[in-house]
Amino acid sequence: MILKLERELLQVVPNISLKVDPLLTSDDYLIDAIETVFACGKPHFINDEMMKKDLGNRYAAVSCYNSLKIGGGSHTLVRINLKKTAEECEEGIQKFFDSTLPYYLDLTAELMESRILYLVEESHFYESSWLVTEGLLDISNFSAMFGIFGLAECVNILMEREGHAGTYGHSIEADDLGYRITTFIANWVSARKMPYCQGNNGYALLHSQSGIDLDLDVTAGTRIPIGTEPPLIDHLRTVARHHHLFASGISDVLSFDETAVKNPQAVVDVIRGAFKSGMRDFTFNLDSNDFIRITGYLVRKSDLEKLPTARHGSTFLGAGSVRDSHVDQRLVKRVMSAESSPSASS
Repeated sequence: MILKLERELLQVVPNISLKVDPLLTSDDYLIDAIETVFACGKPHFINDEMMKKDLGNRYAAVSCYNSLKIGGGSHTLVRINLKKTAEECEEGIQKFFDSTLPYYLDLTAELMESRILYLVEESHFYESSWLVTEGLLDISNFSAMFGIFGLAECVNILMEREGHAGTYGHSIEADDLGYRITTFIANWVSARKMPYCQGNNGYALLHSQSGIDLDLDVTAGTRIPIGTEPPLIDHLRTVARHHHLFASGISDVLSFDETAVKNPQAVVDVIRGAFKSGMRDFTFNLDSNDFIRITGYLVRKSDLEKLPTARHGSTFLGAGSVRDSHVDQRLVKRVMSAESSPSASS
């Protein structure tokens, strides 16, 4: 009923997430959801099996792909700009791992710790909020989100410093370096104790931050830069390997053309294959409809044309992302069989 109503109302908000179980979620149900994306750009699809393994049965995936425990949440989200971190490293890859990256990770953790202590011990939020008094929140379900963004630029800077031509999403060497960086950060975060983070056994949760309109010339999270995306399978292979590291959320937004509308079953197969390959979240736009997904929210192309008199606040925010981050210029994927598009070598 929710999906049916969304196809009729064509709302930019609220956002919707669909938990997908490999056995319990039928193809017919997925097709119903996929056809809703064709109409209004939502829902996005959640790998329920992976989420339960990391967060337990009572979790929600909301907003900008934040994945957290129900009845809890995150004290704070602090993010490290990996592009800037690489720029601060005057030498190559080894120096980056030996000293530069650990230094900025530690500064990020210190800021997170300071915010948590203020929230809990000085503002006394968990003693005064009606959400806690009414039993809707419990501090024992809380952790904190250690966010990263700019992985692609970080990799490309370090590759260039080492005299290598490969770039993230287009080179096995560059992709391996990207995974080395995220694995290093994940191990570091999982070893750094954080106060009042009982929701994750005393540690922060790693988060691939999906970006804000102030991020200029830097790519959200672990995504491939917009406009440089490789073909569908190569795209998924590049990004999927990172997803298991980011229990509190990670996302990649794909853009499909009308071939998807003609064969929604193929999109079902792509989603199931992506989840089997390790993706935590699968989100796509249809290039030909009126909606553009920014991060965890949508804007209408037709509303952007009405600025400055547009009626939704999200349209003003989205306009910045369209103007500065070019989120409307993702390379469009075709959804078709290999036999329909044979390679030159065939």
